[in-house]
Amino acid sequence: MKNIILLIVMVFTASLVSAQKENTDADTTKLKLGNKTIMIIEKNEETGETVLKQKEITDEEKTVTIDEKNKKGMDKPHYSSRKYSRWAGLYLGVNQLGDIGDGGPLSIDMQDWQINPWKSRIWNINFMEMNLSIIKKHILLTTGFGLEYKNYSFTENIDLVEDKDNRVNPEVNNNLKYKTDKLHVSYFQMPILLEFNTSSKAGKGIYLAAGVVGGLRMYSKLYQKYDLGDNTIKRKTKSDFNLNPYQLYATLRLGFNKITFFGNFDLIPLFKEDRSQTGDNLMAISAGVKLVGF
Repeated sequence: MKNIILLIVMVFTASLVSAQKENTDADTTKLKLGNKTIMIIEKNEETGETVLKQKEITDEEKTVTIDEKNKKGMDKPHYSSRKYSRWAGLYLGVNQLGDIGDGGPLSIDMQDWQINPWKSRIWNINFMEMNLSIIKKHILLTTGFGLEYKNYSFTENIDLVEDKDNRVNPEVNNNLKYKTDKLHVSYFQMPILLEFNTSSKAGKGIYLAAGVVGGLRMYSKLYQKYDLGDNTIKRKTKSDFNLNPYQLYATLRLGFNKITFFGNFDLIPLFKEDRSQTGDNLMAISAGVKLVGF
């Protein structure tokens, strides 16, 4: 009798264990991915936590368990080369004119083209950029689009006059005293830059970017302001002034963390060849800093 009762208890216990196992299997989702089996247990009744178990079928039969609450933090960061760009943004700088032939200051016969660099400014609004990562996070090739606004503030109180051969002449005006005497020029631009970054984190470390920027002239005008009696006269003269329709300059950009400095050096003259008296070799040199990055 005792043996029969013991046998009944053992059968009943085995049935409970089997039922519990079947319920556990019912709450478990199995996925087969190649040589890996992923088991997702929807809920642990004892702890109330959701746990993701991954079993790799390998020679050593390793098993890795990851808590879903920490899974997001363990993901590898996605690299975006755009974070390392040195082109897009708002830039401000100053201009100076030089002799492209000598690569230095204006010669004696070009003195009428003298400008005040602190009143001669350059604005760059670089609104679009595209880049290619050559060596991830450290070397990039960048291009894009931008707009440049330049002005040259003359110191010699001059007018820009075309002679009978349509050559531009800087003539000193002895009858008026200009309070403002600036030549404004704007360009649509596209750069090709090679960038080097010492840090793999955006906005950190030292970087160097060098390359060329090509531009297409959009408009130009001479803006002058002077007093006549009790009135202040503002005069705007729109013309191409025989300016070169194209622009090409070398650029160098150096920065530390989020601070960026730039220097530009014209590779082609400001005016068309043989279309400016004493100004055929005029070129612009610019330097400045990035105000805001896009």
